[in-house]
Formats: sequence, structure tokens, C-alpha cells
Amino acid sequence: MVVQQLEHEVQEANAVVEEESVSVQNTENNMNAAVDAARAATQQFEALTALQKTFKDNLSNIQTVAMGSQQEMTAKVQLLEAARNRLATLQKQLLNARDDYEKTKQAAYKAACAAVEAKQKASSTSLENGCKSKEGAEMKVGEVVDDPLTCGVFVCQNVDGDALIHYCQKPAPFENCLTDGVSTITPFPECCWKCVNYIECDAAAGNDAGGAGGGGDAGRAAAGLPPPGDAGGGDAAGGADAYFRAFADAADNQGRDANAGEGADDNLPPKT
Repeated sequence: MVVQQLEHEVQEANAVVEEESVSVQNTENNMNAAVDAARAATQQFEALTALQKTFKDNLSNIQTVAMGSQQEMTAKVQLLEAARNRLATLQKQLLNARDDYEKTKQAAYKAACAAVEAKQKASSTSLENGCKSKEGAEMKVGEVVDDPLTCGVFVCQNVDGDALIHYCQKPAPFENCLTDGVSTITPFPECCWKCVNYIECDAAAGNDAGGAGGGGDAGRAAAGLPPPGDAGGGDAAGGADAYFRAFADAADNQGRDANAGEGADDNLPPKT
């Protein structure tokens, strides 16, 4: 009986040992799981800490961007205000320009009316014979007057005072003259194909230089070389007259005109 009881107690003790071993094993497993959980929690905490730092950095960047946007909006508001002021100034200048344009237009209209009225008055006071020469003498229509300053003549065209100028700037090329001067004392159109020599104005001052002519920058030209051909013939005269005449609409007020009426233009050719 004692032996059986001891065996029974030994069995119970073995069962207790096994149970406690299992319990220890479970406890160890629970401890390992707790360690793993603690390690995972630590990692999550670190991740949350890093995420918090990232959130702080992002918040700082967002605040910086928001501040820059606010400053940009302020600058754009200022630019908009300046543009509005500029627009108001331009509109005011446009109104002033329109007013000036209307005033100028009215002034131009008045000036044009005055010019037309003056022209009508000038037409109503036309000369009886047609034109008036530089010396003040009246010229009949078709009358010819020599121009003492050029190799040319004035021809009265009508009773309105319009004159036509025939003149030559230089001798005919077929004469092969040594200079481009023309005589101002030789009758037109003979002076168109008559060669001349230049003289110095200072050297000729006070002397009666017979045959003195105009042309060139060296001064007046004196008639010198005779024409090699028969310059007085009708064919030569007509050909040179037709080839070397230049025309202008009217006389100017610089001493070139013949005072040919009130309505003459100022489009004369230059002096030679």
C-alpha cells in the first residue's frame, strides 16, 4: 500500500512537473512575444516621431509658401492699382489728344478757307495784261523777257499771272566746252550752245568784263570760245532750244522770278 501510494504521488509529481514545464514554456513564449511587441512598438514610435518631424517640416514649408503667396498677391494688387492709374492717365491724355485734334482740325479748316479766300481775292485782282516782270513792267500773254541771272527767258502764259521759264544750265554737249558755265549776256537760246571761260570774281571786281556769264562755283563766266559750227542756223537753234530747255511752273521770290502774278509757284530750277 505504501509503495502504491508513493508511486501514485510520484505520478502526480511528474504530472505537476510536466504542467509546470508547460507553464514555464508558455511563460517564455509570452515573454518573447512581449519583447517582440515592445520592439515593434518602439519601431512604430520611432516611425511616428519621424513622421511628426516630417509633418513639422511640411508645415513650415507650407507657411513659407503661404507667406510668399501673400506677398505676391500684395505686389499684384499694387501692380493692378498702378495699371488702373495708368489707364486713367491714358484715357485723360486720349481725351486731351482728341480735343487737340478737333482744335487743330478746325484751325486747319479755317486756314484752308482763308487760303481759298485769299486765292479768290488774288484771282479777282489779276493784271490786265497777264503778268508783271521783275522790274515791275506788265507783260502781255505770250510776251518774252530775258532773265539777267541765267541763260533763259520768262514767258507770260495767261492773265492769271502764270509764267513759264526756259533756261539752260550748261552748254550743249556737242559743243565739247571746257567748262559747264553759260553766258548770261548772250541772247537765249544762243547761250545754250556758246562756250565760255570762267573768271575770278575778285579779280574781275571793278572791271567791265565784257561777255561775263553765269555758271559754276568759280563765279561768272566770260564769253570766250566761239561755237565751232554754224550756231545761228535755224536747225541748230531749234534743236538746241528743244533739247536744252527746262520748264518750271512759276517764279519764286528769291530774285529768280519775274513777279509773274499773284498765283505763281516757287518751283524754279537752281541757279547756274
